Amino acid sequence: MTVAFLCGKRAVVCQSYTHTGQHSAADYQKCVDSSKPAKKSEYAALFKELKDRGYNMVVRKHTSHLIDHRRHAECVRLLDEAKSNANK
Repeated sequence: MTVAFLCGKRAVVCQSYTHTGQHSAADYQKCVDSSKPAKKSEYAALFKELKDRGYNMVVRKHTSHLIDHRRHAECVRLLDEAKSNANK
């Protein structure tokens, strides 16, 4: 199965998209750790489908350490915020 990850720079949980036409939540790091990069021939149809839907597509083999750091920092911030709100 080929999946597109639609992640922003501050994404904690990314959106994923498959040929079923459905968006769903995806744990980016878990998906990357348990899969392998698709070959161009494997993702070409999904790439075209998303581009035709208006997405600005960029193919990456991996994210940068900076984006990974931002994602982790945002997770920590959201967890701290949730704990703070629970104690009010």
